[in-house]
Amino acid sequence: MRLVVFNLDQQKTLLRQDAFAPDALGRVAQALNSTELGLVDYHVLQNPHGHVDFLAGLLNQELRAETPSDVVVILGPETRYVDKLPPAALEDPPAPPPNS
Repeated sequence: MRLVVFNLDQQKTLLRQDAFAPDALGRVAQALNSTELGLVDYHVLQNPHGHVDFLAGLLNQELRAETPSDVVVILGPETRYVDKLPPAALEDPPAPPPNS
C-alpha cells in the first residue's frame, strides 16, 4: 500500500511512502503535527484553482506510477473548496501490457 499525506490548502505533499505499514504511523503523526495549518504561501493564493490542479496532479501521478494502485482512497476532513475535479483533469490510465 502506498500512502500519500497532503495538505490541500497548502497544495503540498507532506509524506509519501511506498510499502506503507502500520509501524510507520509515527512518521504520519510527525508529518501532520509539523504542519503549520495557518501558513499558506502567497503563490498558492495567486491561483484560485490550484487545489484542483494539485489534486489532479496527485491522482495522475498514481495513474502513471510504475506499479499503479488498484484503488485510490482519499480521506480527510471536509474542505472549504466546493469545486469538483473535472474529468478532463485526469489522464487516461495507460493500456495494460499485451499478454505474452
